[in-house]
Amino acid sequence: KSKLKNSPQDVNLLLNLGDLYVKSGDDNQAQPYFQSVLGFDPNNVKALNNLGAIYRRQKKYDESIAVLEKAVLVNEDSTQVFYNLGFTYKIMGKNEDAIDCFNTVIDQNPKDVLAYNHLGSIYLVQEKYQEAINNFLKGLKIDPNHPILHLNLADAYDRVGDYNKSAQEY
Repeated sequence: KSKLKNSPQDVNLLLNLGDLYVKSGDDNQAQPYFQSVLGFDPNNVKALNNLGAIYRRQKKYDESIAVLEKAVLVNEDSTQVFYNLGFTYKIMGKNEDAIDCFNTVIDQNPKDVLAYNHLGSIYLVQEKYQEAINNFLKGLKIDPNHPILHLNLADAYDRVGDYNKSAQEY
C-alpha cells in the first residue's frame, strides 16, 4: 500500500493487491483495486475476470455476467474467464450457457478437471446420467484421485441403479 501512494496508477501493483485480498478471502477489500485498474485500463482482462468472480460470490449475477462477457470480447482465449462465466451461469440455472462455457474451457485446456466436474454436475441436474458419468470419468482420467469427482460419480451411479460401481467410487 505504501508503494501505491507513490504510484497510484501502477496497474500491476493494483492487480497484485487485489489478488492478495482475494486470496485472503476479502472480496470487499479486493473489489476497489480491480475497479481502479479498470479506470485506467477498461479492457484489462485480469481485472474484469476477478471482478466478475467477486460479483458472483456476492450473488450479483447480472453484474458478474456483464463484466465477464466484456472480458470475453477483449480476449476470446481466456480459459479462466470462460470458467468463471460458466460457473456464474451454472449458479443462475442457465445450464445450456454454462455447458457452452465449460466446453470452451475444455477445448482450450483439455486437462481442466474442474470443467469436467461442472459439466457432469449439470448433466446430473438435467438427469442426463450417462453424459454426467462420461464427464466424471474424463476428469478422473486426468486426476484419478480427485475426491469430488469420485463422490459425484458415485452419485451418478446411484441414480442409474449401478450400486456396485457406486460403492467402488464411495
